[in-house]
Amino acid sequence: ALDMAERLRHADGSLRWAWHGAASVALGGGIWAMHFLGMLAFQLDAPVSFHAGLTVLSLAVPILVVAVGLWLVGGGISPVRLLTAGVIVGMGVVVMHYTGMAALMLPGTIGYKPGLFSLSVVIALVAATVALWLALTPQRFSLRVVAALVMGVAICGMHYTGMGALVVTLDPSLPEIHEGIPRTILAAAVAAATYGLLVLALVAGIADRRISAAAAREAEQLRRSFQALGEEMKARRRMEAELEQSKLALEQRVAERTVDLEEARARAEAASQAKSDFLASMSHELRTPLNSIMGFAQLLLYNRAKEPLTTKQERAATQIEKAGTHLLHLI
Repeated sequence: ALDMAERLRHADGSLRWAWHGAASVALGGGIWAMHFLGMLAFQLDAPVSFHAGLTVLSLAVPILVVAVGLWLVGGGISPVRLLTAGVIVGMGVVVMHYTGMAALMLPGTIGYKPGLFSLSVVIALVAATVALWLALTPQRFSLRVVAALVMGVAICGMHYTGMGALVVTLDPSLPEIHEGIPRTILAAAVAAATYGLLVLALVAGIADRRISAAAAREAEQLRRSFQALGEEMKARRRMEAELEQSKLALEQRVAERTVDLEEARARAEAASQAKSDFLASMSHELRTPLNSIMGFAQLLLYNRAKEPLTTKQERAATQIEKAGTHLLHLI
């Protein structure tokens, strides 16, 4: 979930919404899977099953509140936004936990110790705020691992504090309950949810790596194009230098050969014409690749609506167009 949230920070357009949904499902579904895995460890001297509707609702709640929380802090982490999102997500985790507890079907009643109940709510609020802060704060991989451990311990702490607040009163006079979701079916559902989250993360990671590789290939092609253009410009400058040397030599010969002034002048005019032809040719040769460069830059900017650019790509395309316009004025 932290890795997906980190990718969410650098995405835009439809890709940003895709990472938003993936991060919400990963974090919200992970919290739900932890809760019901802990519930499978809960033992009573009576058969226990789970209400299907409340169990499904307890899965939808954390995914929804995590999505809202990521949306609130997605535009930037400020203290107000972070606290607001932390309260929403924290209360969502509380609702998820106690909705899951309400899904317990057993021959008896359940209640909660007020002190531990309140403590579990406080832990959920603090854990959710810290989780959102860690999720959207730039981190190295090692720090992200530490952040994941902190989040895991905090979420488990809230769950088992809530379980510590639980008071179950069995009533032998009540019949055994055979309705609801059996523990074995719930175990399979939790396993499926966990593996589904892993597959989601793997597929998302592979897709992102392919996109990054394609961007790297395009960047390499652009680098080679610039390198080729630079070599061509060097050749042009060498030609211009040679032409300048020829002009100087011609002027020197004209000065030395004053006897044949008309012939020298004709040669000078011919050299001047050659220079003009060269400059005209050079201008044409410069405009041809320059028009191509500016055309592709303008095409990238024109197609932003259909093929969105990242902020860095858009800034680079704008700089290419600006520099091309300046060079065109110079030519």
